[in-house]
Amino acid sequence: MNTQPLVAFLRRQLDKRKIVCVVRTKELDNYAFNSSYTILAYQLLASDDVRGKAYRNVINKVVRGRKVVDVGTGGLAYMARMCREAGASIVHAIEYNEKFRDSIEASIATTRSEDCPIKVYYGFSTDINLPESCDVLLQQVIGTISSNEGVARTVKDAKRFLNPGAVFIPAACGTYVCPTSPLERKWSHKIVNLLVGGTNTIEPLRMHEVLHFPTSNLMAEPGEMEMFVFSEDYPLVFDRKLEFRMDRDGLVDGLVFYMQIVVDRDNVVSSRGENVAWPNPYLKLFDTPVRVAKGDVMSVDIHVDLATIQPSYGVEVSLSSTPEGRTCRAAHRWAGAGK
Repeated sequence: MNTQPLVAFLRRQLDKRKIVCVVRTKELDNYAFNSSYTILAYQLLASDDVRGKAYRNVINKVVRGRKVVDVGTGGLAYMARMCREAGASIVHAIEYNEKFRDSIEASIATTRSEDCPIKVYYGFSTDINLPESCDVLLQQVIGTISSNEGVARTVKDAKRFLNPGAVFIPAACGTYVCPTSPLERKWSHKIVNLLVGGTNTIEPLRMHEVLHFPTSNLMAEPGEMEMFVFSEDYPLVFDRKLEFRMDRDGLVDGLVFYMQIVVDRDNVVSSRGENVAWPNPYLKLFDTPVRVAKGDVMSVDIHVDLATIQPSYGVEVSLSSTPEGRTCRAAHRWAGAGK
């Protein structure tokens, strides 16, 4: 039974009503995270019209007559099929989850074309060799914090698949972070949240993921935590120091993260206020929210280590509160991608 139309309908209803859903995350390394995927998760990704349109626009411009390697093709080979429809000469599709072999083969068969074979390889891309070099690297291993599914390490390794001057789809991705006021939800949202397996209890110093995080909660302009331009070299271990100046009086209790995908210059997807498949990671730092005045400053020191299959992160926060006449501090470390 094809449940994708039903999944797409339900997702559109959540998006239309901006239902705020919250889940607690587990700290999974990249192998465990990929193994945890279900066909429902792939159907949700395929039903993401914002993301799908941006990728399709660029694929249609770029891949005709070219050899494509698709890293993380997924259980529906969704974008490998886009490349076939756009006139690629061949697609080498790599997928870790061999348990989706039947689903992938069935999906590929729906767009069969002798002019563009899709060859599927099962395993982590870092363990695979291709029989030829490619002209386009297409990948979909971007997480809610853009690097937490291993994209930086994966793309750095996958450059060995490419011819000189190859095109990267997407061209870049990054993550932004911002102080936020406490997350408050309507009772109707809380009921829906429980029905879809979420939680209504937000614990301090634990990562949560929030679908439709309200942009009205942002207390300052977001700052860049990380950015990877895939045609360039970039470090896998780095530190960032960010400073946020509150743009209004209010309460602050934590940080919210937004990923951004630059598919190309004209097609940019963000999880900030858009109806995309990615929820927003939310870290509640203070059990009791801190009262701030406009102009108060939050300093955030960030450490990122992407050198292994379990990306790790750390934040140290200092928030100066004029109304409370004190400086509040908090720190948290976490690893891997959430599920």
